[in-house]
Amino acid sequence: MPEVWSALEYMAHTRDVVSFYAERISRTLREDQPSLSSPNWEAETDSRQYNLELPADVLEGIRTSSEALADLLLTVSDQAWHRQALGSTGERRDVLMFAKGAVHETVHHCKDARTSLGSDSSV
Repeated sequence: MPEVWSALEYMAHTRDVVSFYAERISRTLREDQPSLSSPNWEAETDSRQYNLELPADVLEGIRTSSEALADLLLTVSDQAWHRQALGSTGERRDVLMFAKGAVHETVHHCKDARTSLGSDSSV
């Protein structure tokens, strides 16, 4: 695996990260302080062969995973934002932190994709 992914790999990873955070939030809302694990994203990128996916399919996946996450977040009550889980490194994290993580990863990897394409990543 090269040190820098292709734009397609970054976007497919973004799709999967949004789904990853949605699942973390869902489990935290359903279960009492679940213990959560994290995949090896480098291995996932290789095993899922992101570079062989069609760009239109990846973009559709980003749309659907983002809509599913947004729909889930709309159901979170004021108190539920503070429900906690044990993160993959053992620290306590709440629903709000997971939601912020999803947004951060999306913005971060969109910038990475622009950089991979040689575009201005400061936008």
